[in-house]
Amino acid sequence: MSKVVIFGNSGAGKSTWARQLAEEQQLGHLDLDTLAWQPGVPPKRRALADSARELAQFTARHSDWVIEGCYSDLLELVVPECTEMVFLNPGVEVCIEHCRARPWEPHKYASKAAQDANLELLIDWVRAYETRDDALSLASHRRLFAEFSGPKREVGAALSGPEFFEAEDTHRAYRARRDSGAAPNELLEQPAFDQLVGDVRAMDVFDLGCGDGRYGRSLLERGCHSYGGIDASSRMIAAAELTLAGTQAVVMRGRLEQLELPDSSFDLIVSRMTLHWLAELGPLFARVRQALRNKGRFVFSVEHPVLTCSDAARVEGQGRTRWIVDDYFIAGPRVATWFGARVQKYHRTLEQYYHELRAQGFVVDDLREATPTAQRIADPQELRRRQRVPLMLLIGASRAALTAKP
Repeated sequence: MSKVVIFGNSGAGKSTWARQLAEEQQLGHLDLDTLAWQPGVPPKRRALADSARELAQFTARHSDWVIEGCYSDLLELVVPECTEMVFLNPGVEVCIEHCRARPWEPHKYASKAAQDANLELLIDWVRAYETRDDALSLASHRRLFAEFSGPKREVGAALSGPEFFEAEDTHRAYRARRDSGAAPNELLEQPAFDQLVGDVRAMDVFDLGCGDGRYGRSLLERGCHSYGGIDASSRMIAAAELTLAGTQAVVMRGRLEQLELPDSSFDLIVSRMTLHWLAELGPLFARVRQALRNKGRFVFSVEHPVLTCSDAARVEGQGRTRWIVDDYFIAGPRVATWFGARVQKYHRTLEQYYHELRAQGFVVDDLREATPTAQRIADPQELRRRQRVPLMLLIGASRAALTAKP
């Protein structure tokens, strides 16, 4: 007996996978799109009870089946009968590419023109997969997958930053490394970052990728007037709320791609080891500039471009003794192995960081590479290893005054 549930974002490849499986194993095939929506524009979900009734009729007619869709609230109804679960999670950008290349689906649209007319709306919806909290979201799919105790597999591409920090196993491994006191973040990056930031007394500060809130606590202890932060991971926000308990700090969960901050509200905006997870920086840099007061500063750190350009020499579980610099001048996504997981980060050259800041109205006033020192790394062999290549790039920039047009 074979009863398979396949789910994921729109464009993840559910229908292709389900059709092939149905043909190979002679299974009844149900696409939940066919019973989840009312006819008409704009689209509107049917009453759950009505969809559930048709779903039950389908499972009663077929002893063996494959059911595919985005709808956790419907899939939950058949999970007790399910013999196998497949979670397709190739990443949002891959899903968008698939949606753009999708042939006409006559069971969903009256014509190819009607399907194309809905494309941009669909792409906006697909793009919000990781941030929504409804029955069709990544969060609901992760819960469905985690709670199923039978045979299951997740099929996907590399993890995005939010996915990495949200998954329990990778989040735990990352926190253990940071808590050890031996992570380069504490030994190399934070001392250099503190020097770049300088005196924060009486400043209003906002943190892009606030993590567990420890740096926010440090800034408050150093005398900043206020501290706020944003992070895409609910696990990190929960940790930050504990770390910052008893202070006036405010942290929130959200994606930097959708960042909204009030104009001219901060003296300093910081971001530690976060921006290399983002596909685009220009729109974010523009919003940061608007949120800074006159002479406000933006200070951030990222993985050094020497590291992000290529992961070819990495041996997982071992301290690196070899590095390959390759494809340095080809910017874009890079898949790497990090804490045992395949992740997708974005490579940019140092020149590109500089010119993007200039293009958005910043003046770059300082730059650091977190130089290893014996004061921070006592072991001579480890110090020598860390002196071979830079791990981090840190940039300080000031809000330039806009030039009046003649």
